[in-house]
Amino acid sequence: MDQMRELSQRQTAFTGPQLSSMSSVKLDAFHLATSPMPTSTWLPANITKQTFNPLIDEVPDDMRGLYDIVRVANLASLVRNNDPGKIIHNVVQMLKPGGWIQWNELDSAHRRVISSNPTVPSTHLSALLRYVDECENVMVGPRGWINSLGDIFSRYGLEQSRHDRFGMPDAYKVFENEYALLGMEELSRDLDARGSEEGQKVREMLGMAVEECGRNGQVVGMEMVVAIGRKGGGS
Repeated sequence: MDQMRELSQRQTAFTGPQLSSMSSVKLDAFHLATSPMPTSTWLPANITKQTFNPLIDEVPDDMRGLYDIVRVANLASLVRNNDPGKIIHNVVQMLKPGGWIQWNELDSAHRRVISSNPTVPSTHLSALLRYVDECENVMVGPRGWINSLGDIFSRYGLEQSRHDRFGMPDAYKVFENEYALLGMEELSRDLDARGSEEGQKVREMLGMAVEECGRNGQVVGMEMVVAIGRKGGGS
């Protein structure tokens, strides 16, 4: 049986419907908490869910060399000092020889305003993006590593490493915008938890930006970086 693993912080698109018809594939879904994941009763028998923090937890012995594929997603807020090395190190330990890592990460360091009418200026949304970027730089530091994942994989001995960037099709830009704005609200709650008054400011700016998006046909645009690499050995 092929073994797959998913490491993610936020809700991701579960492949339950596809995997339910693939009895030879088993997926272990690991998130930082169980709350963002579907209840077990909604999942096919070949999907399990557990918690795991790749920056804190040691890889258990029974998971070393277990997986054919490990998919990583939405962990940018965990990475510090522009270095995702600890996560990559842990993933390499989980992979079988010849196994693959795939890391999907939205390039939040290069958010931008996309407008259906470029002649209409963006005031509140642009201001929100600048302010959120400042907050994130203070909280987690630079995020240039996202656009260098393929090269970083190579430094950790992964073969055939590369990364590509993918934009959202126009038909899905509104969905992408909702996802981005919800992420900023989540950021505001993280700021609250730190005792910072900036969380309230983010929410106030967010309210004005949401109204502007609806009125002017503007959205937050981010590209998805998808990186892959292969562990040496295997057939």
